[in-house]
Order: sequence, then C-alpha cells, then structure tokens
Amino acid sequence: MRPLLLVTTTFFPHAGVGSVRASNWARMLPGLGWKPTIACRWYGGTATRALLDEHVSPACDVVYLDGPWAGLTQAQRDEAAKRRGDRGVEIKHNGAVPRGALATLAKRAVGRSAMARVAFVPDAAVAFWRSRVGRIGRLGQECGAEALVTSSPPHSVHVVGLDPRRAAIPWLADFRDPMVMDSRYGPFGAAAVRTRAYRAFEAACLEAADAVTLLNAMHARWMHRRFPLQRDRLHLLEPMCPEDLVAGRVVGEPTGRGRLGVRVVGSVGHEEAVRLALAVRSLVDREASPLDIELRFVGIPPATRDQIESILADRVVFTGNLRHDEAKRQIVGADLLVTSLSPHRAGSHGTSTKLYEFVAARRPVVHINPMAPDRHAMRGLVRAGALRILDRPADGELRGALAAGLGREARVLASESPAVDAFIAANSWEGHARRLGEALGAAEQRCAVRARG
Repeated sequence: MRPLLLVTTTFFPHAGVGSVRASNWARMLPGLGWKPTIACRWYGGTATRALLDEHVSPACDVVYLDGPWAGLTQAQRDEAAKRRGDRGVEIKHNGAVPRGALATLAKRAVGRSAMARVAFVPDAAVAFWRSRVGRIGRLGQECGAEALVTSSPPHSVHVVGLDPRRAAIPWLADFRDPMVMDSRYGPFGAAAVRTRAYRAFEAACLEAADAVTLLNAMHARWMHRRFPLQRDRLHLLEPMCPEDLVAGRVVGEPTGRGRLGVRVVGSVGHEEAVRLALAVRSLVDREASPLDIELRFVGIPPATRDQIESILADRVVFTGNLRHDEAKRQIVGADLLVTSLSPHRAGSHGTSTKLYEFVAARRPVVHINPMAPDRHAMRGLVRAGALRILDRPADGELRGALAAGLGREARVLASESPAVDAFIAANSWEGHARRLGEALGAAEQRCAVRARG
C-alpha cells in the first residue's frame, strides 16, 4: 500500500462528530491501496493499537500533535499507555473530561468567541496549525507520504496544505463544513469586518489544492458559482450509510424496564431539549393510552439538564460523550430517534451526518428544525413518510409526532419502505469509497500536470 498522510483535528476514539468522517476514510483507504497515517490533536481519547485494529484498520497509525502523547509514534504511545494503565486519557461516559484536556477545551471555548473570529482568520486554531506545519512536514517525510489529505473544520487545518514545501505531493482539501457561506464559520456578525481575509483564505485553498471535497450539494453549488475556474477540482462526497448499520451487525443498547426508547443522538438545542422532555411527560401522563417512555440524550448533556431531570425523573438518561461505535449501539437500540436543533444551528448550511446513520439503522426518525441541506437530502424520505420533519412545532404537533413515531406504521415505513432502500443505495459505503478514490486519483493527475510545468 502507498503511504498517505491525513491531517485532521480529531480522530477515533474521540467522542465527537468531527472525528467521524476522517475515521471512516481511514477505514476505506486501505481498500483503495493507501496506508493512512493520521496526524491529529488530542482531546481526551487515545487511539491504542488494539482500538485501531478493532474499529478502524490495522493499516492505520495515529500521531498526536499535542497533549501527553505529542511526538510519540504509535508503538511508543502503546508502550507508554501500557505502563501507566492509560489512566486519565479516556473521556468518561458522564461527559467529564480528563484534567490534561481541560486547558485545551478552555482554549477552544475562547476560540469560538465573536472577537476570536475577528482576530484570527479563518479561526482561532490557525496559530496552532501554523506552529505544527514543520512537524507535520517531517512526519510526512518519515512515513514517505505520497499524498496529503486535510479535513476541516476548523478550516485553519488547511494551512498545512498551503505550505509551499508540500507542493511535491498531491493535496486533497476536505471541507466537511462550508466556510465563507456558513454563519458558524464565515465572516458574519462582528467578523464581517474581515470578510476580505476570509474570502482570500478560501480562495487560496481552492487555488493550491489538487482536489477539494465537499459534504453537501448546497455547498457544492455555491462553490461552483464562486470558483468557476476550479470546478474540475470540486468533488461532492456526501455522508454515507455505515455498512455495519446497513448489514445489521451492530447490537443495540436496549432501553431498561421494557420502556419505549426515544433517543436524541448528538447536539440538541437547550430549550428544544426541555420541550422534548415536556412532550414525553405529557405522553406518559395522558389518560387515554399512556405510553411508557424513556428519553435518552446521547452526547454532551444540554445546559438545561437539571430542568429536564425535574420533569422526567427516572425517565431520562444522559449518557455523556460516547465513542462512535458505542453511539451506534444507542442508535440501533432506539424505538424512535429525534434530532432537535436550535434555531441558530438550523440556520447554518452544514449537514447532519447522524441522519444517514439513523436511516441506515432503519429506525423511525423525527427531525426538528432541520438545516437546509438536510431538508434537501431527506426530501424523498419525507415524501414517502419514512422520516418526519417539523419546523418549530407547537407543543401539540410535537406530541403527535412523537406518538406517531412510536407507532407500528412508523416502524414498518422505516424498515421496509422502498424510499429507505433507495436512500441507502444512493449513499452506500461502497459508493462513497469509490468517489473518494476518484477524488484522490484526480488530485494525483493534477499534481503530475503541475510537476511537468
């Protein structure tokens, strides 16, 4: 296999959605003839050799650029972890993080502030990535990398590809979320004074990269209009339906006491979480046909956790952050899966990767306050009744959607609808791997043309 360097902020077993795409690609790359070495930051989850072999690929190695394992090779890190018992390096299921990661997480919180978006372009992490360009370059030489992949956000990770010393090998820049066009990452609010700088950074990436991958069709159309001369470099790689969920190999985590399980996986609006709790409570307490329900939040608990616990008592569970493989067990074990974004998040132009996993698991889904790309991607499922979308629903509408989602008809549609079969086929693991291989091939071809002058 040919060596490839993949630079990303987080990677398995980090318990966050940002690690999912890069981790899936690392599983695919050996089948495409590439041996991936991952360069990433450390936020409390450590990729031991055993974890990588079981959940990613025996061909994959991980090198951390900061934290307690910075500078150690995979073998050195495994030996050190064995000696110390790997104490304090895993994110706990209650959402707590090890002490060694607290300073890093505090810096992230500051980096997301409005003033940081004015002071730093494209984001506050740019100082870190600039300081690691040389280290990453040496790592690429050590592993003999024949290709470079950088995956954002944060979008400052792409400064690695902009380094002139990288030009000898093909570079694929993966924009997992939009940048300039998106309210979360672009020059909006106070950052509008830096619009020219944001646009210049994005343009520099498009000019230097040999291939660029995008996550949703809306972003792809916007980029095609903004960069007509680079259209041949743009490749749409939407999320895929994981093959283990499609094949039914994931064993679900059951709901206790024989209750019906309503589960929210991933981020949720704080007030929206309270409204969900109230809707569940009303279904439990109604006089006609009450439902025995448990509401489970999988991921970082909302800030309104205490209020939710006062509403539902023992009918609510907060798992805290879970590794992706454990989160998939929660998905499969649900009777109804719910997403509920805040109005601010719903106004962005990202994509909810977890929706593809929900559909792959063939579970009923209620999607509240969707982002526009999600609405577009799921329109066929909505027309077929296999997925329900609600926009800022009234209390009665929300209760009705939850009750219907827990009914037999919803289960049959989610598991047997031809629309679900078509969606899974269109977003298959194999199809995504093929398109990733095509994007890497295109990057190699353009790099060869550059080399010839």
